[in-house]
Amino acid sequence: MNVLVTGGAGFLGAYLSNALQAAGHVVYSYDIASPPKELLHISPFLESNLRRGAIGDIDRLLAVCRSDKIDAIMHAAARVGLEPSLDDPGGFYQTNVMGLVNVCEVARQLGLGKVVFVSSNTACMRGLAPFRKRRTRRSLSRELTLRRTTERPR
Repeated sequence: MNVLVTGGAGFLGAYLSNALQAAGHVVYSYDIASPPKELLHISPFLESNLRRGAIGDIDRLLAVCRSDKIDAIMHAAARVGLEPSLDDPGGFYQTNVMGLVNVCEVARQLGLGKVVFVSSNTACMRGLAPFRKRRTRRSLSRELTLRRTTERPR
C-alpha cells in the first residue's frame, strides 16, 4: 500500500514512516520542513521520499497523492505548543483544523477509504503528569485571561 504521512519530517511522522515501511508499505512524507538529522537515524529514507508542501496547499497535496498513487493518508501534520498558539491562533487554526479538512477533502476527491489522524500529548495542554509542560508565569497569565474571556459567567 502507498501511504502518505503528513508531517512526515516531524517526530511522530518519522516513527510512523519507519513502522509503516517495516510493515511492507511504500511510504512518502509530506512536509514543509526537512527532517532533522537525528530523525534520519529513525527513518533513513525520509529525505528521499519527502514531498515538499504545506498542509494548507490543497492543490499540492492532491497532486502529490495523485502522482504517488496514494492509497492511505496518515495525518500527523500540526503545530503544537500553548505559547505559540496564543501568539498565532489563526495560523494554528489554518494548520491544525483546516489541514485536517484538506486531508479529508483530498481523500474524498480521490476515493481513499483510509485516513488516520494521529496526534500526541503535545497537541493538548492536559497531558499525563510526567509529560506536562511546566507553566510559566506568562503562559498561566495568558491562559487565565483566555479562560476569563471565553467562559460563561456562573
